[in-house]
Amino acid sequence: MFKFRHIPALALAAMICGGTLHANFTLFDMAKDAMFIAKGEFVALQRTGIGDRLTLRCDSMIYGEMPANGHVTLEAFEPAPADEALGRPAIVAFNRINSTFYFLHHPFSQRGAFYFETDDVAPDGLVQSERALRNFLAINQPHWEAIRGELRKRLQYGDAGYEGNFSVELTNEWKSELLRQVTWTGTWAARDAAKALVDHALFKGRCTVEELQLVGGVVPSSEVGSIGRAYMLELIRNELSAHPQLPVLVAMVRQETSQACLGKLSNLLVVIEDRAKVLAEMGAIITDAAANDQMRCNALQILQALRDPGGLVHVHGAVRAEMNRGASHSMPVLRRAFAALKSTPNESNLPLIQDFQASEICIASWELTRHAWVAFAMIDSEATNQKLRDAFDAEPVVGRRQFLNSLMPENKVYREMLIIYPEK
Repeated sequence: MFKFRHIPALALAAMICGGTLHANFTLFDMAKDAMFIAKGEFVALQRTGIGDRLTLRCDSMIYGEMPANGHVTLEAFEPAPADEALGRPAIVAFNRINSTFYFLHHPFSQRGAFYFETDDVAPDGLVQSERALRNFLAINQPHWEAIRGELRKRLQYGDAGYEGNFSVELTNEWKSELLRQVTWTGTWAARDAAKALVDHALFKGRCTVEELQLVGGVVPSSEVGSIGRAYMLELIRNELSAHPQLPVLVAMVRQETSQACLGKLSNLLVVIEDRAKVLAEMGAIITDAAANDQMRCNALQILQALRDPGGLVHVHGAVRAEMNRGASHSMPVLRRAFAALKSTPNESNLPLIQDFQASEICIASWELTRHAWVAFAMIDSEATNQKLRDAFDAEPVVGRRQFLNSLMPENKVYREMLIIYPEK
């Protein structure tokens, strides 16, 4: 166990907790930094002026000695009520400072201090998290003195975010374990492993080509819409040989549910040499009768990110298809289509935008009217700027005049920054 003497409690807490909003907190950090790691269940809470204290029943200890009576009361970590934590199996990391127990890290950092059974898609997710922790603890065992020495430097340097400087041997052991865990699809262990490999200073940019190719091979089978998939895509971004082939990427675009993952997929699609093929594949999704609105939105988001004028024909087609649907049009598809028009301003957009502005669905929706005007303003020609001025002069409603004024050529910075929120 950790033993520190003659160190003020607050300074000690800052040292071992590593910052309450430590961006890199993962199962890897938990195994390295915690005094105690327990598997159990939150069974009681106590209201305080700064939040709820939680009592944890420790069914088993993954690391550290079992607290007295098998229960531990942890100090409040945030003002919000913690009722939802009760009655749920969890793995919890905590520290003891002057006989008081504190969560290891602030849960705002992707939960951080604890992992619930229901956090995982995998039915045995908590078992996998425990397995991940025990694997790291086994690696750490011969190196505890070096690890504790680096933790003490947080206090020495006055830097609670100091991550440590470890031997190549130990770092490589950790990295190999992270690469194994990243294949545990659907678990928070997989998510944490990908996160550590991307964000952690000990591993960032240090994977070999072969290791990145390994990750690239399992990306297509990773959990759809997950943060873990987004991190995996970011990890292989700069290694072309690790990228899945175009048909696989297109299939991933179709199935995706996360804008973050789609943004990362666009980074892989943008470097494909056959741009025309990529654009055609996105167009095929948009016009596919079997595709749902989510799929069409996904393809439009890729076109928005690519900013290629060659893809505008597919965006125009999406807008006109929604106009033809009349009252049954899809607002998500139209929002994403106009975001794509905004990102790729072009004179060819004008006829479409003007036709849309004259349509009943646009006239009936102030939100869609604003989307259309923003895409119109982004073209930034003499003719479009004059049309904006004429519309401003003719508009009797003060609020609408203010909106049109923000699109004037002298206010170009606002055109890019303008956010239009859904009407409902």
